Amino acid sequence: MFRHIMNPGWTLGWTWAKKEVIWSMVGAQTTEQGDCSKFKGNIPHCCKKIPTVVDLLPGVPYNQQFTNCCKGGVVSAWGQDPTQSVSAFQVSVGQAGTSNKT
Repeated sequence: MFRHIMNPGWTLGWTWAKKEVIWSMVGAQTTEQGDCSKFKGNIPHCCKKIPTVVDLLPGVPYNQQFTNCCKGGVVSAWGQDPTQSVSAFQVSVGQAGTSNKT
């Protein structure tokens, strides 16, 4: 509540349950694309089983921004400035399946 996230900023990662890919991202980016060689034409943003996501730097083009993004991963402490204590991005996931079991 009273700690800032300072440089080098936040990093977020996870492990996909199956063979999901990130088709696109706005407000953040992955550090590596991974092996997307099985895709022809429309290439995903990231094909890694364990993607690592980082915030974009201030001043990126408007079409790459999302609300509360692009602070270089630096976030103020909620207890000191709640309006600057949020960081957000949008991700479009593919190959996640469409049934209740996936």
